[in-house]
Amino acid sequence: MVEFISDIAEAEHELRAVQDELAAAQALLFRKRVEVSVSLSPIGALPPELIRMILSHVCDASDPILVMRLSHVSRM
Repeated sequence: MVEFISDIAEAEHELRAVQDELAAAQALLFRKRVEVSVSLSPIGALPPELIRMILSHVCDASDPILVMRLSHVSRM
Protein backbone atom coordinates (compact mmCIF):
# COMPACT_ATOMS: atom_id res chain seq x y z
CA MET A 1 0.00 0.00 0.00
CA VAL A 2 2.86 2.38 0.85
CA GLU A 3 4.42 1.64 -2.54
CA PHE A 4 1.13 2.50 -4.28
CA ILE A 5 0.94 5.85 -2.46
CA SER A 6 4.55 6.54 -3.43
CA ASP A 7 3.77 5.75 -7.08
CA ILE A 8 0.80 8.15 -7.00
CA ALA A 9 2.95 10.90 -5.50
CA GLU A 10 5.59 10.35 -8.17
CA ALA A 11 2.96 10.47 -10.92
CA GLU A 12 1.58 13.73 -9.49
CA HIS A 13 5.10 15.18 -9.45
CA GLU A 14 5.67 14.19 -13.08
CA LEU A 15 2.28 15.60 -14.05
CA ARG A 16 3.16 18.95 -12.43
CA ALA A 17 6.46 18.99 -14.34
CA VAL A 18 4.64 18.36 -17.63
CA GLN A 19 2.09 21.06 -16.80
CA ASP A 20 4.91 23.53 -16.11
CA GLU A 21 6.54 22.67 -19.45
CA LEU A 22 3.23 23.13 -21.25
CA ALA A 23 2.66 26.49 -19.56
CA ALA A 24 6.13 27.65 -20.66
CA ALA A 25 5.45 26.44 -24.22
CA GLN A 26 2.10 28.26 -24.25
CA ALA A 27 3.76 31.48 -23.11
CA LEU A 28 6.41 31.14 -25.82
CA LEU A 29 3.77 30.50 -28.49
CA PHE A 30 1.80 33.54 -27.31
CA ARG A 31 4.91 35.77 -27.55
CA LYS A 32 5.74 34.41 -31.00
CA ARG A 33 2.16 34.96 -32.18
CA VAL A 34 2.36 38.59 -31.03
CA GLU A 35 5.71 39.04 -32.78
CA VAL A 36 4.36 37.65 -36.04
CA SER A 37 1.22 39.73 -35.76
CA VAL A 38 3.25 42.92 -35.26
CA SER A 39 5.56 42.05 -38.13
CA LEU A 40 2.58 41.52 -40.45
CA SER A 41 0.92 44.71 -39.29
CA PRO A 42 3.59 47.13 -38.05
CA ILE A 43 0.98 49.73 -37.17
CA GLY A 44 0.02 47.45 -34.28
CA ALA A 45 3.31 48.36 -32.62
CA LEU A 46 2.34 52.04 -32.48
CA PRO A 47 0.84 53.36 -29.27
CA PRO A 48 -2.84 54.34 -29.50
CA GLU A 49 -1.98 57.98 -28.69
CA LEU A 50 0.17 58.24 -31.80
CA ILE A 51 -2.53 56.65 -33.97
CA ARG A 52 -5.07 59.16 -32.58
CA MET A 53 -2.72 62.02 -33.40
CA ILE A 54 -2.25 60.77 -36.98
CA LEU A 55 -5.99 60.36 -37.45
CA SER A 56 -6.72 63.80 -36.05
CA HIS A 57 -4.37 65.32 -38.67
CA VAL A 58 -6.02 63.31 -41.42
CA CYS A 59 -9.51 64.34 -40.32
CA ASP A 60 -8.39 67.96 -40.21
CA ALA A 61 -7.22 67.65 -43.82
CA SER A 62 -10.80 66.71 -44.78
CA ASP A 63 -9.60 64.60 -47.68
CA PRO A 64 -12.12 61.74 -47.92
CA ILE A 65 -9.80 59.66 -50.11
CA LEU A 66 -7.03 59.85 -47.52
CA VAL A 67 -9.43 58.93 -44.73
CA MET A 68 -10.63 55.96 -46.80
CA ARG A 69 -7.07 54.80 -47.41
CA LEU A 70 -6.25 54.99 -43.71
CA SER A 71 -9.39 53.06 -42.83
CA HIS A 72 -7.84 50.05 -44.61
CA VAL A 73 -4.56 50.22 -42.70
CA SER A 74 -5.77 49.02 -39.32
CA ARG A 75 -8.89 48.22 -37.38
CA MET A 76 -7.58 50.33 -34.52
